[in-house]
Amino acid sequence: MAVVKRAKPDIFNKPRPRMAPEKSRVVNILNIARAAGSSFVSLMAGVLAAALILYSGYVLYDSFYTQNAAASNAWDLLQYKPEILDEGAAPLAGGDTLSAVTADYRAWLTMYETSIDYAVMQGPDDLYYASHDIYGRSSLTGAIYLASANSGGFADSYNLLYGHHMDNGAMFGSLDKFTKESYFDAHREGVIVTSSGVYDLTTFAVLRTNAYEAGVYYVSGKTAAQVIDFIESASPIIYRAGVANDSSKIVAFSTCASADTDGRLVVYAVMTPRDMSETQSGALTLRVSRYEGVYDGQEHGVTVNVNLTGATVEYSVDGGKTWTRKAPRVRDVNGSTTLLVRASYPGMESVSAYTEIRIIPRLVVVTAVDAGKTAGTDDPAFTATVEGLVGNDTIEYTVTRPGAGTDEAVGIYEDAIVASGDAVQHNGSYNVVYHPADFTIVEENKPVPVGGESIDEPEPPLGAFFKPTGSSYGDRCWALVNLICLLLTAGILAPVFHWKHKFGRPAALDKLAGEQPSFADKVRSFRRRFRLGVGGETVTTILALVAFLLTEDMRLPMVLIDKWTPLMLLLLVVCFAVDVLAVRLHDRELLSELEQKP
Repeated sequence: MAVVKRAKPDIFNKPRPRMAPEKSRVVNILNIARAAGSSFVSLMAGVLAAALILYSGYVLYDSFYTQNAAASNAWDLLQYKPEILDEGAAPLAGGDTLSAVTADYRAWLTMYETSIDYAVMQGPDDLYYASHDIYGRSSLTGAIYLASANSGGFADSYNLLYGHHMDNGAMFGSLDKFTKESYFDAHREGVIVTSSGVYDLTTFAVLRTNAYEAGVYYVSGKTAAQVIDFIESASPIIYRAGVANDSSKIVAFSTCASADTDGRLVVYAVMTPRDMSETQSGALTLRVSRYEGVYDGQEHGVTVNVNLTGATVEYSVDGGKTWTRKAPRVRDVNGSTTLLVRASYPGMESVSAYTEIRIIPRLVVVTAVDAGKTAGTDDPAFTATVEGLVGNDTIEYTVTRPGAGTDEAVGIYEDAIVASGDAVQHNGSYNVVYHPADFTIVEENKPVPVGGESIDEPEPPLGAFFKPTGSSYGDRCWALVNLICLLLTAGILAPVFHWKHKFGRPAALDKLAGEQPSFADKVRSFRRRFRLGVGGETVTTILALVAFLLTEDMRLPMVLIDKWTPLMLLLLVVCFAVDVLAVRLHDRELLSELEQKP
């Protein structure tokens, strides 16, 4: 009996069941989403990696640029350093040359045998020269600058200088060396050359504090005695008692302390005028200084030194007709006087010298406050702000609206509120300047501006939120993120590692259409979209390049973002969207056929 063998089923070559059309569409959608997600993740990973690499380069660049700029600027500025004559106090043409370069130049500071040898600037506020050099160019190193509240001629009793703490010792980077007693003792002398004279410097205190200490950073009307009282109560690191007791002028050097974000290191020095007159008779020598300072509400006198203990010193304010041993003190501008000082010692001929106590008027600014009302109502009470008064001093002024009763129509009246009064007040100690304000009349049920408020407060431009923070570069910088956006936009148009894959695909599809005519319509449709997409990518790339070249200057300091960053990001997003929607092949059937080709 014959045995019939049955063939075993080939389970490996068993045809797969066909999916329902609905299920097939779902699978296709999921595959497209998966591919898009994979591409997005890969793109974001590449962007993140590129950003990290570029940011690391930015940090190195920032450090290199800042340190080298500080050093090169220091050498460049020495060409303007004024010379000091051996006899007298007048600086030569060096200082005048720098005054011609910039109107903000105030003095030249030198601390002997240190790296501190710089021009001193003074800006409209205490931030401008923190990020600008003496020429007004954006600079991470800034400049040494005098507090904006100080008199530009160093006539105040207390003068405050700011400078960055650079790691290579530039600017005020060497101030922390003064915390070591041996260095402090060996580097106590310096000089400040101003337009009004030369002052020798002698350091006497070093203090660690914070950026909010009013005893250091509030300078208006402060006397040397008040500064010394503060130092003694603040327990500085080093203090040399007696050096500053009789001084009438003090200067402070302030810089950042690296130990804390708002930490500050301050070095104090006495300012002694170089133009002290000296007379001598035998062994008796008399040295007399003059005093010149802005009115600060305090009494001031002159400094008198006699070399012989027990000598008698006398003063005369009438040219020697009458004498007194009491040293004259002057408070107001009208009290400024010329003194004759005489020193005598038993058995020796007396010596005498003329000097001066001069008080300079202080500027006071009275500014009327903007106000308004509803049409048909009475004017409100007008007010003004007063800046520059010392202590409890007061001045007299009025604030009125001359157009009241005639200018009553709805609208904004510029400079309609007028502050007025005497230009010179308080025994000549104040020169008063008056500024007007605007007056607004609004319709009924409309908001009335109060105290300078605007009726329609404009929204800040989008670019304002993207300006560099922590600096005052403004437009004088270029942004790293903008460069990244440009590179990514160019990379979308012409991918370096996928050039053949992107631009070779149309040729591969043409070959496929020639072999299988059923795909011809799909290939033609893709080719049209591909050409439009590449054209769109090219346009956005060119726009990004033009925008970058017009708005960025890579010779300037670098920041992360600026006000043009939103535009660069928008162009990048548009280019990416065009690439995804038009350039990429989404037809699953064509993709499958291309993948099967060798």
